[in-house]
Amino acid sequence: MRVEIAYGRGRLAVELPAGSAVLRHRPVEPLADPAAAVAAALRQPLGAPPLRELAAGRRRACVVVSDITRPVPYRAILPPLLEALDRLVEHTTLLVATGTHRASTAAEKREMFGPEVVARYRIVDHDSRDPSHVVELAGRTSSGSVVRVSREYVGADLKILTGLVEPHFMAGYSGGRKAVFPGLTDLRSIQRFHGPRFLEDPRATSGVLEGNPCHIEATEAAALAGCDLVVNVAVDLERRIVGVFAGGLEAALAAAAAKVDSFCRATVAAPADVVVTSGGGYPLDKTFYQTVKGMVGALPVVAAGGAILIASACNEGIGSREYAELMCRYAGRHEQFVRDIVAREEVEQDQWEFEEQCKVLRRAGVAGLVVCTDGIPPETLGRLSVTPASSLCGAREPERRLQGALDALLAARPGASVVAIPEGPYVLAGVAPDGQ
Repeated sequence: MRVEIAYGRGRLAVELPAGSAVLRHRPVEPLADPAAAVAAALRQPLGAPPLRELAAGRRRACVVVSDITRPVPYRAILPPLLEALDRLVEHTTLLVATGTHRASTAAEKREMFGPEVVARYRIVDHDSRDPSHVVELAGRTSSGSVVRVSREYVGADLKILTGLVEPHFMAGYSGGRKAVFPGLTDLRSIQRFHGPRFLEDPRATSGVLEGNPCHIEATEAAALAGCDLVVNVAVDLERRIVGVFAGGLEAALAAAAAKVDSFCRATVAAPADVVVTSGGGYPLDKTFYQTVKGMVGALPVVAAGGAILIASACNEGIGSREYAELMCRYAGRHEQFVRDIVAREEVEQDQWEFEEQCKVLRRAGVAGLVVCTDGIPPETLGRLSVTPASSLCGAREPERRLQGALDALLAARPGASVVAIPEGPYVLAGVAPDGQ
């Protein structure tokens, strides 16, 4: 059985044993006229007044947008939204919710938003590391968190959040409230939000909102910061818009999550001995840091002691300097890492991604977490608590290396069951109730 696995801007073909299961999105119809759908949603949002009423008496609008790591189809979303705002307010700023990510390059802004938008509107990247970029808000979340949010955002008269709703391995689903928190907050808040207090809760996982501490914290923080309107979309695997959800903070997310659930959940009867998956392809698999999402996405369908083979381009390497140093410092010591972070109050930069990876390592071990990539040298990859695919086979070309690694894993597990998730974290993989 031949399957193509997402990898960078292309795909890698791999031959699976007969009887293997392949988990994919269900077919979903793209919108015929996305711009018209956005315009209609602005006129009749869910749980909020129409945009024209929200904008009455306002002068300065702030439209929060995602960075390049999220495949949001902004060239379809922004024109009707900005056209409407041009008639209603005097000034509109696009604020990139970077979280802890680097600032967007000029080329990335043109790619995301289009040259016309870049030339016409002021675009600002949030900087979580610069204390002057944030202000502390009155009030606390129910967990006791202080909330510090972008000064640019807080100072706007009209606050609009945009983005993409898809499965998220910590917060249940992306979109909505996450644009503010952690997108527009300071580094200390982001670190606390990603600490063991939240992430070790079993409800802090993909596809779960009820009782999810990350979702609750982000929603409460965004409410404190204020949000007049959310404009989120759901997309298919070709990045075509399949739904537009404008409205209040919670109403818009609930509707979008229901839509995403309708086509992205896929199940198998039982966990598999080997899972072949991806980092999601471009732009999500640009770094090892983001690749962890694909590892965690495969976790519900891999058997204890099984193996996950993940293909990810990682053309920008590991991730932040702090993350790379942390990973190398704990090379081969992931169990000690978990003990250390649970025992201390301080949350290090990007430790949360390794914490998520450790959830996979508990199930599969280092030998069972195999990474196929061109972006990180094997000797470096071997220090990231994974097994380089190149160590299982001698192939240099990534497609042959992926096949060779799979063949080696199967040779060590005669009669192994196999599941493939070609689109990685974009599929909500699980085991069907009662094995049905």
